[in-house]
Amino acid sequence: LLLQFLFPLRGVTHHVGNEQLWYRARIRALSVPLQISMGCLKPKLHGTPFQRSMLEPVINFLSAAVNCVVVWSLQRQWRTSGILDAVEAAAAAEAE
Repeated sequence: LLLQFLFPLRGVTHHVGNEQLWYRARIRALSVPLQISMGCLKPKLHGTPFQRSMLEPVINFLSAAVNCVVVWSLQRQWRTSGILDAVEAAAAAEAE
């Protein structure tokens, strides 16, 4: 977010927005398989000294789902925040 604040127009084209949105979406997307694998592997620790609460895998799967929504949101924001999209939205608002 700091880079997006410092360089607000970096990577902005007519069709897409700030490149930091794209990078943030990709970094968040990397956490989805990690959360799913942790959720699948934690029950296998049952009966060991590293046993976890049965709530932890549920939280991992919920975190993966939330991260999918965040990735979708960041990707959509990147795609729809280009210069032409802003001009078209302003023209549509002015026409109403």
